[in-house]
Amino acid sequence: MQPVVTTRELRRDILDLAERAVAGEAFVVMRHGRPVALLRKARPEEDLRRVPIETFRRHIARSLRQAQQRPHLITWHGRDSVVLAPVPSELMEQQPDSEEEL
Repeated sequence: MQPVVTTRELRRDILDLAERAVAGEAFVVMRHGRPVALLRKARPEEDLRRVPIETFRRHIARSLRQAQQRPHLITWHGRDSVVLAPVPSELMEQQPDSEEEL
C-alpha cells in the first residue's frame, strides 16, 4: 500500500513530500478519509498543465478537485517537480473506507 498523507499534511509539508516524490516515493492524498489524488514523480514524456507550488498551496482544495480529473504538474522555481494525479482504481480499492481504519 502507498504511504498516505492528508490534505493538511500536504499543504504543510509540500516541499518535503515533493522532494521524497522526486526521489521515487508516491503518496495517496486523503481528504475526509477518502483518497482524492496521487502525488508522484513527474515522467519526462508527460505534457501536463503546470501549476506553481505557491499557487497550489494557496488553492489546495481547487487543485485537488482538478487533479481528480486530470494530472497537474507542480513546479518549484520554474522546474518540473511532481505530479498530482487521479488515484488509480487499483489503489482506490486498497484504501480504507474511514480514517478510523488508518
